[in-house]
Amino acid sequence: DLCVAAYAPFVDADTDGYADVLRDVAGRAAVAEVLVAEEGGELLGTITFVPDGGALGEIAEADEAEFRMLAVAPAGQGRGVGAALLRHVLDETVRRGRTGIVCSSQPAMRAAHRVYERLGFHRLPERDWSPVPGVDLIAFAWTALPDHARRNQASWDVEAEHYVEPARRSWAASEIAWGTWDVPEAEVRVLPPVDGLDVVELGCGTAYVSAWLARRGARPVGVDLSARQLETARAMQAEHGLAFPLHHASAEDVPLPDASFDLAISEYGASLWCDPDAWIAEAARLLRPGGVLVFLTNSLIATLCSPDDGPAVERLVRDQRGLRAVTYPDDDAVEFHLAHGEWIATLGRHGFAVEALHELYAPPGADPERFRWVTPAWARRWPHEEIWRARKA
Repeated sequence: DLCVAAYAPFVDADTDGYADVLRDVAGRAAVAEVLVAEEGGELLGTITFVPDGGALGEIAEADEAEFRMLAVAPAGQGRGVGAALLRHVLDETVRRGRTGIVCSSQPAMRAAHRVYERLGFHRLPERDWSPVPGVDLIAFAWTALPDHARRNQASWDVEAEHYVEPARRSWAASEIAWGTWDVPEAEVRVLPPVDGLDVVELGCGTAYVSAWLARRGARPVGVDLSARQLETARAMQAEHGLAFPLHHASAEDVPLPDASFDLAISEYGASLWCDPDAWIAEAARLLRPGGVLVFLTNSLIATLCSPDDGPAVERLVRDQRGLRAVTYPDDDAVEFHLAHGEWIATLGRHGFAVEALHELYAPPGADPERFRWVTPAWARRWPHEEIWRARKA
């Protein structure tokens, strides 16, 4: 009856016999997994998990899971019950080695679609279908993330609250400035003229870079894996009256068409938190021929001088040979750092030619308390950050 009540606004269950299907919990449990959320014995929600196809499989391919009949009781609405059930089946999808999970939904089920989007689902229009005449269903898919991406997503969803005020400051800034020390673009001059360009920001976070470019005539699209960071970005859009698309997705698997952009950009987004081969390949796919890639990340020397705890020191504490994934004991996130030769080789493998490498130092008067992982004294002697510019052939 919970499923029947939840679906009543969208389907004429009694007329087409679907009410009997929704009520047949025993039948579903015999061929799939029926999960419930309850509190003190009160049923708050349910979902049917179809990990291996079978009688309840509808649109899943051989390596995918599927879910059906997500329903939340009135007592559970607005409490995150639906999201909790979905997170459970996403975790199970990963645990069982499925490549992802799919579902079908009616176009009118917009509240459910918003939950899907927050959890990283994207539309899959090529699998839209009609089970019976007059009933059109649209498809959604969620792709299982690699371990480093899951860890970084979880880390940034927690850290996001600490970046609301920095986002507000950056959105309010009138000039483009790079990195930790706000080095002015007027000094670096790494960006091409952006007026009229289609731009994708890979790992946009709160999307302040996209905002800067939009004010200069670009048409930006932001992509980020943290739903909480995107919530801040949307709040900033509303505050500033500046709208552009934001997609909840990994920069390693962007749900946007090939050859759609003139400029791909990342400031401490994909450039730091994504596997270099994966996100550089996506940047190459997304860019038109002759398109430009610009990204900022920590410098090689800063990474080699960064201990497990505390700010960068005046000696090498990491090996350069084999440098790639870097973790710290007090942080579950995974950073990616390459030696310069590896960056050049990676860019070259994906069809890019390096045009410039800018090394950024702390300016005079930099705030010594601003960041715990580097001091201005250190960053005035050695570059703490670097900006790469490359062009797609």
